[in-house]
Amino acid sequence: MSNIPTLRIGLPVYNGEKFIRSKIESVLAQSFTDYEFLIMDNCSTDNTLEICHEYAKKDSRIKVISHERNIGAKRNFYSVLKDSQNEFFVWTAVDDLMLPAFLEKNIQQLKRDKNFVGSISKIDYYSFSEKNSFDFIQLKSVSGSYKKKIRFFLKNSSANLIYSVFRRESIEKCLVEEPIGTWDSAVVLNVLKYGDINVLDEVLLKFFDEGISSMNLYKRVTYSDKDVGDLSSSNSYFFKWCMKYLGMKIILKNFDVFLWLNFSTFKKIILDFLKRNH
Repeated sequence: MSNIPTLRIGLPVYNGEKFIRSKIESVLAQSFTDYEFLIMDNCSTDNTLEICHEYAKKDSRIKVISHERNIGAKRNFYSVLKDSQNEFFVWTAVDDLMLPAFLEKNIQQLKRDKNFVGSISKIDYYSFSEKNSFDFIQLKSVSGSYKKKIRFFLKNSSANLIYSVFRRESIEKCLVEEPIGTWDSAVVLNVLKYGDINVLDEVLLKFFDEGISSMNLYKRVTYSDKDVGDLSSSNSYFFKWCMKYLGMKIILKNFDVFLWLNFSTFKKIILDFLKRNH
């Protein structure tokens, strides 16, 4: 019998001491327990690494690795998937919280329906302030033919589908190496070639409203990461990626969507800037 756990949970982290204890506790509280929990520290300068080692000594499912130098957010994100042999894989962010049934119910869905390559739940948001600073997009399931899924994802869905529980053999073929700020959307589009993504009709995941998972567009364009390129031109880079990998026929068929994306991005950047400076 194989000793490889069914699932790998991958947590890339940099200077996450404010959230890391709550994060690890939310993973340890999962009703599904057949997992390995890989934490990749990207040369944190706070107490993140020490806290992670503290938990690793208590639970053998937790493995902690620290890079010798900061390799950038995207490369660290990818590094937690490297060499995985598990049936399923899930990325998780240090400031996001899994409710206890998150893993169990999503893995059950993937085992029940082979058409799904990924599964996630609806999400809620928590904040340290009295009111969230910006609006959020709720996740939607994506299914149908690949052409239909492309259009539906571009119009209706969210790159936060990247935090789905995935079939590992599928997700490892979908990574995007080009330095584009919206690489997460490109990865999701690649994943949809291999199947559908399900969204459970209940909230089992919470995002921090000022974290990377829910970062507003003004923050994104001022967020620096050498391995994702110029975020201020993220849609133009994404458009070029789509031209190269989806083809001109898909581009022309969805040209109205790409125009809308560029317009809405510009509008949201302005609104986020005004809210930030209000």
